Amino acid sequence: MAALFALHPLNVDSVAWIAERKNLLSTFWGMISLLLYGRYVAQPNPARYTLTLISFVLGLMAKPMLVTLPFVFLLFDFWPFKRMRYFTQQERKFETAEEEKTGLQQTAISKLIVEKMPFFALSLGAVWLSILSNQHINNMVAAGTVPMTLRIGNALVSYIVYISKMIWPFNLAVYYPFPEAVQLWQVTGSVVLLIAVTSVFFCGLNRRPYLAVGWFWYLGTLVPVIGILQNGLWPAMADRWTYVPMIGLFIIISWGLPDIAIKWRNGKPALIILALTALIFCIVGTRIQLQHWRNSTTLFEHALAVTKNNYVAQNNLGTALAAEGDLPKAMNHYRESIHLKPDHAKAYNNLGIALAKQGKVKDAIRHYSEALRLNSGYAQAYNNLGAALTEQGQIDKAIRNYNRALKLKPDYAEAHNNLGVALKKQGQILEAAKHYYNALRLDPYYAAPHYNLGLAFFQFGKVDKAIYHFRKALQINPAYRDAQKGLKTARKVQNRSQAKKLPIQETMQIDFQNL
Repeated sequence: MAALFALHPLNVDSVAWIAERKNLLSTFWGMISLLLYGRYVAQPNPARYTLTLISFVLGLMAKPMLVTLPFVFLLFDFWPFKRMRYFTQQERKFETAEEEKTGLQQTAISKLIVEKMPFFALSLGAVWLSILSNQHINNMVAAGTVPMTLRIGNALVSYIVYISKMIWPFNLAVYYPFPEAVQLWQVTGSVVLLIAVTSVFFCGLNRRPYLAVGWFWYLGTLVPVIGILQNGLWPAMADRWTYVPMIGLFIIISWGLPDIAIKWRNGKPALIILALTALIFCIVGTRIQLQHWRNSTTLFEHALAVTKNNYVAQNNLGTALAAEGDLPKAMNHYRESIHLKPDHAKAYNNLGIALAKQGKVKDAIRHYSEALRLNSGYAQAYNNLGAALTEQGQIDKAIRNYNRALKLKPDYAEAHNNLGVALKKQGQILEAAKHYYNALRLDPYYAAPHYNLGLAFFQFGKVDKAIYHFRKALQINPAYRDAQKGLKTARKVQNRSQAKKLPIQETMQIDFQNL
């Protein structure tokens, strides 16, 4: 089971994608919680219970995916801990024998649930905070964006598709676009299959309890990300969401195959060969999947190759190509993204950025404006529109757009810097400097505010401070040509002043005009 978890290609996203480190950290604390809970079951005491609770809290802080962990504790109470009293009256002899064998006192389900109440309370709190935070940033998907019937249908089908991907983990993508519709036969077939498997495993509770535990682990831990409730850019499904749920299926495989093999004459050798084959298969699949994570271009090219109508991959591939300097190809992908999803504000904004880099400022303004028409809460588009208006000399309009960006996103360092530049053009140098400092407070490794502060200090005759900020800009970005020019000019003024023993202000006027 551990080997499958470590080597399966479905888990590549969670490990290769740096943004998913929260998934790894959350799962780490989840596993520690299970380990501590096992120790608590073996020897119940307040200290072990508290440690389990603390570990659970740390996992929730990393990612609220662990909200279902209290239910997993209950599953483990059933098996393998066998704490749960579930036998019928006719099976009391078997129950007594189990208690004598394990040394564990079986407990009523109600008492086990009460024991988990602090964990359930923390889970509810985590869910509430997650919903509240998404509402605060205006990121919740509107009810009409993806109809509830489509969400439910997609969720039911996804349960089966994830299983198929576990069995045949190829053609995996970083993003699967939400379908426009799910076929009725797919939903019906998924429901029938889910009910059938659940019924079979439920009927075998006493003989093979691991089947039900593994199955309900899979079904239950997938609930938070199955897509009934959505926020942000929600895909139809995501490989990274199976990181914890797939363990349930690995439990079924790892305990089920030996149960089957024990009935065969040559079952053990066959089981070893099968296990090794499965692991080699996983290693090959993982190596193949890792090749697609070399860089953003290969990642999204592969996503386009294995999915249809993937407007997100089109847009992101455009961004990757733009970063490589291939603007024509990037713009083609942005336009294809808009063609697939005409209300995709991000693609309009990115196309505007590419047009601005080509000097087509009017066209860029038109695309930024369209992005804002589609999404009035898009801070980056306001900032980009402000930059384009500044370039056209419309400073008042630019300042209004920068302020809108900062109202939506107060920690937007680039908007603070750009607003400072606009204010400087109006002669408000002190106000501009405040925004440069705010930009550096938010992002100490942002070179442009250092350069702009250098210019401001130079203008006020404080050459030493100007040199300091020009140097800081060059430490962050050694290829920053304007900062190189600023530092050279400031040093020239400083050397001339020292040589002629004149005030700085009298030696710098001509040089300042050249910056």
